[in-house]
Amino acid sequence: MSPQNLSLFWSIPRDGVAVEVAEFFVSNVDVDYISHQEIQCGRALSVAQWAPDLREMLISEVQEIWNFGGDTDCKKGMVEARIGTTLVGMAIVTWHPNARTPYAWGEDMVVCRDEREKGAGRQMMKWIEAELLKKGIRQLFLESGQANQKAHAVFERSGFSTCSVVMMKSLDSEDQ
Repeated sequence: MSPQNLSLFWSIPRDGVAVEVAEFFVSNVDVDYISHQEIQCGRALSVAQWAPDLREMLISEVQEIWNFGGDTDCKKGMVEARIGTTLVGMAIVTWHPNARTPYAWGEDMVVCRDEREKGAGRQMMKWIEAELLKKGIRQLFLESGQANQKAHAVFERSGFSTCSVVMMKSLDSEDQ
């Protein structure tokens, strides 16, 4: 893939896109992608198992993003990456422009399996960073599943470094 063929833009409501994005996500992630965020929001049942209704949940999430008016303290958007009309990447970003240090959180970033290691992830990250800078954002955070090593390498090449570790304990386990 040559970078000039990749079109990046903030998603707006269009017929069929919520379903397309949900099916794209489900087809292009595996359990290595699961982090605490997927468990907290119900997308995953554990670090090793997606929720059975993941596709339907994602359709609703995309529609909620489009309807999210936000306020002055929190904004949210979805980025589409396309080659022609084909969806090859997506990202969900939330930003807080009025925080003491304006920051954003990259909630999701998924690249089509066939387009990985061809520069799409790096190009998406650069585009998102430029867009956030225009909005006055000065820090970008993200989290990633512990086993998602290829994504970690992309993030590190993009200048990210580890700033915390998230740990989890199930309180309903019989092992206590």
